[in-house]
Amino acid sequence: YVQPEEIPKLMEAAKKDKYEVAILMALWLGMRRSEICGLCWDCVDTEKSSVTIRRTLVMDKTNTYILREGAKNASSQRTIPCPDYIMDKLKAMQSATGRRMDNRVFSMSPDTLRKHVHSVCAAAGITDTSTHGLRHTNAAVMRHLGISDDHAMQRGGWTEERTYKNIYSYVFASTAKQEDKQIDDFFSGKLTEKKAGE
Repeated sequence: YVQPEEIPKLMEAAKKDKYEVAILMALWLGMRRSEICGLCWDCVDTEKSSVTIRRTLVMDKTNTYILREGAKNASSQRTIPCPDYIMDKLKAMQSATGRRMDNRVFSMSPDTLRKHVHSVCAAAGITDTSTHGLRHTNAAVMRHLGISDDHAMQRGGWTEERTYKNIYSYVFASTAKQEDKQIDDFFSGKLTEKKAGE
């Protein structure tokens, strides 16, 4: 996953990539690769500024990508508020393409998105990661910001609290360093209290 200090570099490098919006949907919205590639225009609500996860692009038994109705599980089918930065770009894309509402927003395969994420990481000169790694980063940001587990799970489409906490709840190195200092300061303070009481 990406460290906080690397996020601005990643976002800046993504501006030059044709799939900037898709990359931001993984990083900013915490969407899965299959959800991003399966997103259709009828799930983009420009009036309410939200995107609804209703379909995924997955491989069938013949290793062919198909658009599947329904999300990964019941909790994965969700509506996520979309920030102005992403929504404005989606509106511009819709106007430029004139696509029908039942068409996919991104006409790419999940593998293509993966390659673009690697390319943007290289251009930014940061830790290489995957689309799923950006989703991990989103989860870590929510934990770092103190977002409640319930809301984070709803927003990210996680079913089990254990899954969210055990797999996605990373501690940023910078946060760990800061918290280590808080612990040390606490005990150092106790040393001073002891001396003062002698």
